[in-house]
Amino acid sequence: MVNPDQTRLRNANEESALIKDLPLKKRIAEIMRTPPVICGYMDSVGKIAETMSENDVSSLVVMAPNGAPQGIITEKDLVKRVLTRDPLEIKEIKAHQIMSENLIAVEPNDFSYQALLLMAKHSIKHIVVTREGTLVGIVTMRDLIRSRQSGALSIVNTIESRYSIEDLSDAVEDIDRMLQALIAERAYASEICLLITEFYDRLTRRIILMAEDEMTAEHGPPPVKYSFINMGSSGRLEQYSRTDQDNGIIYEDAPEGADPEEIQRYFLALGEKIVDGLAFCGFEKCEGLVMANNPEWCNSLSAWCQLNKWWIEELHPENIRKMTIFLDFRHICGESELTNRLKAFVSEAYRTANTALLFLAEDDLRHKAPLNVFRQIVTEKGGEHHNQVNLKGTGSVHIVDCIRLFALQDSIQETSTFGRLEALKGGTVLKNDDIEFIEAAHENLMMFRIQEAAEKMSRGEQPNNYINPYLLTKKEQSLLRESFLAVSRLQHLTEKHFLVYKG
Repeated sequence: MVNPDQTRLRNANEESALIKDLPLKKRIAEIMRTPPVICGYMDSVGKIAETMSENDVSSLVVMAPNGAPQGIITEKDLVKRVLTRDPLEIKEIKAHQIMSENLIAVEPNDFSYQALLLMAKHSIKHIVVTREGTLVGIVTMRDLIRSRQSGALSIVNTIESRYSIEDLSDAVEDIDRMLQALIAERAYASEICLLITEFYDRLTRRIILMAEDEMTAEHGPPPVKYSFINMGSSGRLEQYSRTDQDNGIIYEDAPEGADPEEIQRYFLALGEKIVDGLAFCGFEKCEGLVMANNPEWCNSLSAWCQLNKWWIEELHPENIRKMTIFLDFRHICGESELTNRLKAFVSEAYRTANTALLFLAEDDLRHKAPLNVFRQIVTEKGGEHHNQVNLKGTGSVHIVDCIRLFALQDSIQETSTFGRLEALKGGTVLKNDDIEFIEAAHENLMMFRIQEAAEKMSRGEQPNNYINPYLLTKKEQSLLRESFLAVSRLQHLTEKHFLVYKG
């Protein structure tokens, strides 16, 4: 039987999101070029140039003999891979020799913001459009600019073209303006978080590379490979404002004959430069020192594995707190294989750590959703936040914590809450109706938090996740109440499932 609260929340969520004629909400089918201009696998360079000229396009898709899209050739490819060669060789060059094979594809029904995100992530200007593997169109940066999405691409360019920490401040301000624009266009919270997190990832990577250049000039290159990781909201792809830092470094174990302490000193010094650079750009230093300049969060792969084993075995409150921060870790820069190897270890270690899962569940369940016996929202009764409710501390945190537990038990390595919920669908523990109910609640709580943050930022205030529900419209109050009911439902399911391990 479907819970009526679930149906109301899903319907309200869908109604608030069904906005037409917004640039970020346009479907790929509305802006793509179709039919796409193509060439054959064995076509000559002369024929390719002629085809581009006749059709007035900057790229064409290379088709394999079996009719499948195989690669893409752009004007840049012609300049870089053809014009630099001996004129006598050019006549013999074929399409397959100069094409870029790493095709990035979207579906016609995808949103245009998804193409934008892919362009930003992969530093490309052309994306093919396929339907069930069949080529149907192409989307270019020019198409997105015509759809008024050039602002985001400009931010990427600003970040990539800066060569000092001080110069990156322009990009930070641009990201804040982009957040306001996304809210004005009523994008989903999940979409906003993905895009803003991608910008902050690029900003962080730029800072890391600058710090690495400084370290190389001062002390030489990194002694071993490393991976810089983010945790917390960034690890979950849920950043929409500049939160305090939660980061670390995983580096390779010391090779034979090398001094492990000397290697750690190098990466702690690198971590110090990165942490300072991020702080300069508005990411406050973590009060709990969960940062890459702290020896506890800057370790070799083996040391990280040992640290997690110790956390699991010694389940005192401080270790529980550290687990809740660490377990959302995600690779940002460097050697991703190190992060993948640690993820594999963590996935296996926590899957069977029933006592640790129990303690993590109890840690979350000590605080409940802010609802009274009549299922009405309970606000703070006095103090600085009188008549307000903390959306993060009383709502979002519980969804994050509880869904993380189910993901750990199922060895799901996805770090985002939305991704974990999607991966849990079709499983035996949570019913799909419950998952959809929780997804809608997480989306709405995040949207309330984003709007609260944007309003405070526009007034020069620090976001704090508090809102006064009595100042919301009746529809918004109802939506918030239903979201907290979903949190309460999830906590009930968590208690029912994980507390069976007790004793």
